Amino acid sequence: MKNSTFLTIAFCLFTLGLFAQPGNPSAPAPFGAIELLIAGGAALGGRYYYKNQKQKEE
Repeated sequence: MKNSTFLTIAFCLFTLGLFAQPGNPSAPAPFGAIELLIAGGAALGGRYYYKNQKQKEE
């Protein structure tokens, strides 16, 4: 379970980086709101996962 989750997240982040900007732009793309929402959702999901694992141990 942990390996498949890690690989899924790694592949998703890798592909997001590939499709960020086509070609060779002169200015880098700003960090947008969508990326912040994804990061917030991942942090919240990680927090709930950690809390659930901690409750299962007790």
